[in-house]
Amino acid sequence: MFSLNDQLLYQLSKKYHQDLIREAEKERLIRYALSVRVKHASSYKRTLCWIGHRFIVWGHKLLKCSEGMPSDLSASTLNLAK
Repeated sequence: MFSLNDQLLYQLSKKYHQDLIREAEKERLIRYALSVRVKHASSYKRTLCWIGHRFIVWGHKLLKCSEGMPSDLSASTLNLAK
């Protein structure tokens, strides 16, 4: 039938083929993970931009509110110590 060398060659070939399949699956999973990460990165960036914009708007509102107030808020300027 088959010689010992043929059987060893078949086993090595089979093992090599399985390794190639494993490596291809690993590459596929890496590509998938990177594509998902890129999709989430764009929504993450949009969210950060929105939050940054909101901070700027809130900061401007706080500055407008504080313009009418005295710069020194001690008890003497607020007439609290009567």
